[in-house]
Amino acid sequence: MIRYLTDKEIDFVKWDECVKESSEGLVYASSDCLSTMAKRWSGLVLDDYKAVFPLPWKKKIGIRYVYPPAFTQQFGLIARDSKDLTHLNSFLQKVEQIFNLADMNLNEMNPHPAAPHVNRKNYLLNLTDTYEHLEKSFSRSAKRNIDKALLAGISIKEQIDFKEVIHVHQSRFGNIIHANSEDYQRLESWLTLLYNKDMLYVPGAFDVEGRLIAGSIFILFKNRLTFILNGNTEKSLSTGATHLLLANCIRKYSASGLTLDFEGSDNTDFARFYEQYGAHPVSYPFVRINKLPFILRWIKQDVSFVLPK
Repeated sequence: MIRYLTDKEIDFVKWDECVKESSEGLVYASSDCLSTMAKRWSGLVLDDYKAVFPLPWKKKIGIRYVYPPAFTQQFGLIARDSKDLTHLNSFLQKVEQIFNLADMNLNEMNPHPAAPHVNRKNYLLNLTDTYEHLEKSFSRSAKRNIDKALLAGISIKEQIDFKEVIHVHQSRFGNIIHANSEDYQRLESWLTLLYNKDMLYVPGAFDVEGRLIAGSIFILFKNRLTFILNGNTEKSLSTGATHLLLANCIRKYSASGLTLDFEGSDNTDFARFYEQYGAHPVSYPFVRINKLPFILRWIKQDVSFVLPK
């Protein structure tokens, strides 16, 4: 039985246990993330939390719609037993019964849905091998930028204040990705929860004057190290500081058995950057449901509620 529950009705303990016990449960599906990053959220639950399906939603001009909150990526069907992933289309039909409009990123382990969808791209790097072995897959461009950063005297400090990295990111990219101050406030609240649970790795790159010119935020959740945010300045681009930051992260977690999740991207520039480190592409389905009245459907057909990264 698939039940629709509001966040007030959901048993967070059982929900999070399902997310943690499933192979496809990523950090975005945790109740901490949903409760801080989404304005409102509900969920579909199979039996006694055998499987869950997060539904972050908003309301605009009287229309409730499902959307991926800022700075999140994959949700979809999450099951304790992988055989229950076969119920995906039943879950999507249930969503369609409840919401007239939905933009949903499923996860990379969900089967291809029967509903119309497009495949979005993510990049992963297995950190099982030693750094010396992983470094062999670095491109010449990556190695050149790492050397450039070292020659420029760029130094790496670990576990800097993540709020500084958010500030750098917001100053440079906030308007470009159309993230507003509330999105960043929600991100800070979520990361504060993760920081208090010792689930963040936050290295920063500093120039010879001791100024922060780049910083990265990684989330440690289950077997993944998720690259959630990178804040950099113009100087970091000219000195290769971001390349050095990423190499430092790979060195730190090499031979750990973790998977480095680059969290994207369909953007060719970002994809090329991730490929420089030997990361390989995987895809996850994006599904849109649009049952609005004809005139509204026509207006909205090319408008996505997905906030860009």
